[in-house]
Amino acid sequence: MERSETYHHRRLDCGIDFAALEMPGRHTVALNVRVAAGMVDEDESRLGLGGIVEQTITKGTATKSARDVSDAFDAIGAQFTGGVGRQSTIYRLGCLPEHLDTACALVAEVLRTPSFPQDSFEVAIQLAQQELTAMEDDPQELASRLIARNAYGSRLGRHELGSKETLAAITRDDV
Repeated sequence: MERSETYHHRRLDCGIDFAALEMPGRHTVALNVRVAAGMVDEDESRLGLGGIVEQTITKGTATKSARDVSDAFDAIGAQFTGGVGRQSTIYRLGCLPEHLDTACALVAEVLRTPSFPQDSFEVAIQLAQQELTAMEDDPQELASRLIARNAYGSRLGRHELGSKETLAAITRDDV
């Protein structure tokens, strides 16, 4: 069987990048959506905001509950994940080629009309604060944070979770 992968890229006027990789030999399609906004773009008093957005963006849309969104991805065997980096936020979709149109429509709905429910927002804040607390007891994590801060400076060396103080300052209106 011939393996011919096809790569597609498109940048919207607003700066959002879409990259798709068709992998017929593996019967899968991978789609990445890159938003040019990361930790360095966060306001100093709201560090961790990007992570809260990323954690809550799939928790509902204007027309779907969190369960509906999850069930819709599951029904077509698609995986949708996200992550905040220093300079961008990436959302990743993996699905079978025959479900690409449905999966892309769902991703578009999630990214265009997230509802950011208050309860999901509060849970995301609590989880981030708990993760920060756990890191305080991890010498390797503390060393990694110090290295990042010293190697990259104050803006690029930020931790994606922010701090307990900045997380406490984030409101649902911020997301």
